[in-house]
Amino acid sequence: MKDNFHAFIICGGAVSERSKTLSDYVSDWHVDFSDQIIIDNGQESIGIEDIRNFWRSLNFYPRQSPYTVGIIRNAHYLTIQAQHALLKTLEEPPSHARIILELAINDVLLPTILSRCVIISLQNTNHMLSEGYQDIDQEILTLITNTPGKQLASIDTIALSKEMAIDWVQSALISCRKRMRDDLLVQNASRIETLVSYCHRLLSSLGKLHVNVSPKLVLDTTFLPGKARAP
Repeated sequence: MKDNFHAFIICGGAVSERSKTLSDYVSDWHVDFSDQIIIDNGQESIGIEDIRNFWRSLNFYPRQSPYTVGIIRNAHYLTIQAQHALLKTLEEPPSHARIILELAINDVLLPTILSRCVIISLQNTNHMLSEGYQDIDQEILTLITNTPGKQLASIDTIALSKEMAIDWVQSALISCRKRMRDDLLVQNASRIETLVSYCHRLLSSLGKLHVNVSPKLVLDTTFLPGKARAP
């Protein structure tokens, strides 16, 4: 399988497990370090310019290896704009290139990205990430349907810190993805459209939360577009 496909997602498990799996793939392909294009922004968002540079580098033929391998570590930090840019690379990859995305959960990636990759799931981490947010569905419903005053009050409780807001958004994405899968089974088209809209908003907000932006302001603009909170 490794030789027949161009793009792979390694998700789940611990960071060390994902790193070992990634290393095994690269080793099986006999790829020298000089022919690896790596994006590893740590705890920072991965933006559209990062992906443009990634695409340009992948087009160079390998010097000492069968393939040029592009690796995106912590791919859950891809902004929504960067994910759309990455789609071009996944749709039209250079014949000599292989691409690996490494991340904790794949639910935060666009469905169009997931459909173009072989997914190597080491462990189901969705439950662990959602732990502590048993009422996440109700919180999302409150944010979508309540009055602006109650929406702001809800946001205040989940955006006490950037870390808490990021954790909540990741859990909300998991919940929305699960509901979308359930609704697809019963062909609930109207609610799927609403959920897709909020998934895109949540993906966008996840990217913004990794830069120096107020978490409350980010969630305000996610659930109350057009309204701004006074500083």
